[in-house]
Amino acid sequence: MSWTGEYFEQLRHDYKNLIAFYRNAGEVCATISNNIPASEYPGLARFLLKACGDEPSMLALMPPLLDAEFSFAKNDITTFMRERSRLPNRFTGEFILHTSSEFLVNTLRPFVTDLCQQRMLTMEVDYDKTVSDLEKKQELLIEYSQKLLDHLLSDAVVAAIPRPLRALLGLLYRTAREKYSEEQAIPLIGNVYILRFLNPGLSVPDYYGVLPPSMTCGVRSRRNLVLIAKMLQALSNGVMFGDKEDYMKPMNPFIEKNFAPVRAHLLALTEDPEGKDFADILDPTPLDLEDPALMNRFQLRELAIAHRLLSTHGAKLRGLLGEKYAPVAALVEMLPEAPRIGPEPWYNPKEPRVKEYHVVKVNKKGKRQNRVIKLTLNSLLNIDKQEQQIKNELLVSEMSALMAPAHTPTLVIVHGNPPDISKDTPGYFPHRDKGEDGHPRTYECTNIRIRDEVLGEVFEMIWAYHAKPVPVAYDLVKVNKYGKRQNRVFKLTRDSVMNMRGSHIQTETHFATVAAVQVEGSTLYMTIEGEDSPRENILKTPELAEELCRAIKDGMRRFESGR
Repeated sequence: MSWTGEYFEQLRHDYKNLIAFYRNAGEVCATISNNIPASEYPGLARFLLKACGDEPSMLALMPPLLDAEFSFAKNDITTFMRERSRLPNRFTGEFILHTSSEFLVNTLRPFVTDLCQQRMLTMEVDYDKTVSDLEKKQELLIEYSQKLLDHLLSDAVVAAIPRPLRALLGLLYRTAREKYSEEQAIPLIGNVYILRFLNPGLSVPDYYGVLPPSMTCGVRSRRNLVLIAKMLQALSNGVMFGDKEDYMKPMNPFIEKNFAPVRAHLLALTEDPEGKDFADILDPTPLDLEDPALMNRFQLRELAIAHRLLSTHGAKLRGLLGEKYAPVAALVEMLPEAPRIGPEPWYNPKEPRVKEYHVVKVNKKGKRQNRVIKLTLNSLLNIDKQEQQIKNELLVSEMSALMAPAHTPTLVIVHGNPPDISKDTPGYFPHRDKGEDGHPRTYECTNIRIRDEVLGEVFEMIWAYHAKPVPVAYDLVKVNKYGKRQNRVFKLTRDSVMNMRGSHIQTETHFATVAAVQVEGSTLYMTIEGEDSPRENILKTPELAEELCRAIKDGMRRFESGR
C-alpha cells in the first residue's frame, strides 16, 4: 500500500465527524468501555477528554460511563476503587488533572517544601526498618499528619477547590448513593479526592511539580511523605489500620479523632459553594467543527484508537446496541482505512529502554548498510550504532509519500528537495514542482510486525508535525557535577532526550526516568530517578528554557502510566 498527503488530508476532514459522534454518544462510549481490551483505555480516555473540549461536555459524558461502571461492579463498589485502569477511572483522572493541577501545587507546596528541607528528619515507624526512638517517630508522624490535615480542612484551601472538581465529586456521590448507599458513596469520594488526587502529589511531589525548581526530595523525605499519605488514605477509607500493616496501628487514635471532620469535609465537597447546583458548568457548549485548532488537540494514535474500536468491534456493538447501532455503521462506512497504529507500546517502568529499530538501509545505488532508526517529532534519524553517530536526518518537510508492500518487511519513504518556503504549501507532504522526481529511501525491517510499528510511528510524526511544528534540538551549556561547562545539543526523540556533541550521541535519557524538570531563568533543572541532585543546563534565553521544559514534560506525560 502507499499513502500520500491526500490520505492524511482526508483523515483530517473525516475525523471531525468521528469527534462529533463520540462527543454525543455516551451510551456507545459506555458500551465500548466494557467490551474492549484494557490496553486501549488510556488512549481512549485522552481522546474523549479532548473530544469534549470543555468542562461541561466532559461532565456530561460522565453519567453513562458511571452507570456502565457501576453495573460492571454490581454490588461491590470497591471494584470501582480497585480497577483504576478501566475507562471511567482513566477519564476521571484525566479530568481532575485537567481542571485542578494548579490547585494541587498551590495546596501542597508549602507543606512539602518545608518537610523536604528537613533532610535528616525521619518518621519511620516500621519495626523492620527502624531500631531507635520509635515512640518519638510515631509522635512526629501524627504531628505532621495533623498539620497537613488542618491545612487541607482550612477555610482558605476549601474555598480554593475548583468548582469543576466539586461538580465531578458531586456527580460521583449522587450516582453511587443511588446505586448503593450513602455509607458506600462517601468512601468513594475520599478515594477519588484523596487517594487519586492529593496523595500522588504528596508521594511524588517532584513529578507533579509540587516541589519548587531546583529542589529535590531526599530518600528520608520521600518515605515521610509516603507514610503521611498512608494516614490520609486510611482517613479517606474510614478504616483503622489492621494486621496487614500492624506497625501503623499506633496511629489509629489519630484516625479515630479525625474521622468525623474528614467525613463532613468530603460531603461538603460534593456541594456547590455558590448554591447553583453547578448548573452553569453542566451545560455543554456546541462543538465548532470548523475551528482550525480542533484537530490539533489530538495525537493520531488517539484518533486511530477511537476509529478502530468502532470498526473492529462492529459486530459486538451491533448486538449490544440494536437499532442504535445505525449511526455507528454509517460513520464507519464513511471513514477511510484506519491508520496502521497499534495499541500503546508497553514498557517496563522499572527498566525503561529507549525504542529503536534495527534495519538494513538500502540507498539508491543498492548499497546495504546496517543502521538504527529513531523518530523525533519532525524527522527520522539514521544512526550508526557502533559509532553512536547520526549519519543523516530525514525531515517530514522533505517527505512526499510512504510505501509498505503487503508481503515484505520493507518501508519506502519517498523524499525530494525541501519546499520553496516562499510558496503556499499546505498539506501533510509539500507540493513539488511538476516533473520533480522523488528519491526513495528503503528500509528493510526484521519482520512485517516491526515494519508496521515503524510505519505507525511515522504516521504519528506526520500528523503531529502538521498540527504544530515544534523544534526538537536545543543548543545549551551542560554543567556537570564538577561544575565543568560543556557545549551540547539536546535532541528530543519520541521517547528520549539525546545529549549530542556534534553528530555524536553522548548519552540518551528515557523520558520515563525523568522525575522532574523545572526552570529558573535561563537554567533548566532535570532530575533523574535515583540521582540526588538535578542536572543543570543553561539555555540562551528564559523563553527557550521554558520551551524545552514544556517539551520534556510532554514526553514525560507519554510515559506517566508507569509512575
